Amino acid sequence: MKIDNNIIVGILTKLADVYPFMLETEGYRKLLTEIEESILDGHLIYLSEKGLISTTLRYLEHQREWEIHSNNTRITAHGLDYLASQPDS
Repeated sequence: MKIDNNIIVGILTKLADVYPFMLETEGYRKLLTEIEESILDGHLIYLSEKGLISTTLRYLEHQREWEIHSNNTRITAHGLDYLASQPDS
């Protein structure tokens, strides 16, 4: 999977809009209307690994998929700084 900066900025923008609160289920559903689930989850994992978001992740080996808890997903200070550094921000 290729990481797309437009998707990164879109996700971070949605999280910044609700900061300091969590994404919640409804926010995740809204993102799913714009981004395919596997692409969205891949980007959320990437953002978590980079420290731009805080979330609860768990790989379900028997199902070969990731479990991401949107109720525990929020943008971090690093994510806000990254978003502010983007040319269109």
